[in-house]
Parts: sequence; C-alpha cells; structure tokens
Amino acid sequence: MRRSTTLLLVAAGLCLTSAGFALLRHSSARPLPQMRVEVLNGSGQAGAAAAAAERMRGWGLDVVAVGDAPRKDHPRTFLIDRGGRPALTQRLAERLGDVLVVLERVERPQADAVLVLGQDGLMSRVPR
Repeated sequence: MRRSTTLLLVAAGLCLTSAGFALLRHSSARPLPQMRVEVLNGSGQAGAAAAAAERMRGWGLDVVAVGDAPRKDHPRTFLIDRGGRPALTQRLAERLGDVLVVLERVERPQADAVLVLGQDGLMSRVPR
C-alpha cells in the first residue's frame, strides 16, 4: 500500500513540474508592449540587422530603422533605452535573454530602444 502511494505522489509531482514548465514557457512569450525599436548591426555579419528586425516585427514591435552600428566588432548584443521608459526596454530584454541594457537620455528620440547586435549571435538563440 505504501509503495503505490509513493508512486502516485511522484507521478503527481512530475505532472505539476511539467505543467509549471509549460506555464513558464508560455509566460515568456507574452506580448510585448507597443514600442519603437531601431536595430543596428554591430556584429559585422551581413544581413543580421534585417533578420533581427523581421523577427521583432513578428513580435508586434514597430521597427523604425535598420542599419549598421558605427562599430562592427561589438562582442555582445545590447539594448539602449532612449525613450526614458526603462520598464519597456526591460521587457524586451527579458524576451531577448542575456542582453545588457544601457540608459541613454535623448530628447525626442526616433526610437524607444535601440538593439545593437553583437558577435554573440544572440538572435539565433531567441525563440520566435
């Protein structure tokens, strides 16, 4: 009798763990708030900014500009908050994963945030 109770509890625990994992995965895919984003290629890899911009448009973001960063040798991808609303930029950073957020105050910015792609290949690891 004791053995069947233990197996039942283990099975229930596995179900809860699986359900919790699914819930966690679902919550990370929640819609992003409306924001304007500029995407710059700082990786030196041709077409990286255009590909990242297309993915971000698929997330519902307003990509207002795509281009090259002044430098092409950034080792890491990072976000610049220019709109003065760091909570929005932080939500995007959470979607991207391992990305640094830099605050830069700009009066009347073209974009709320600027994504500068680095040589870390971050966008290839971000779920669609």
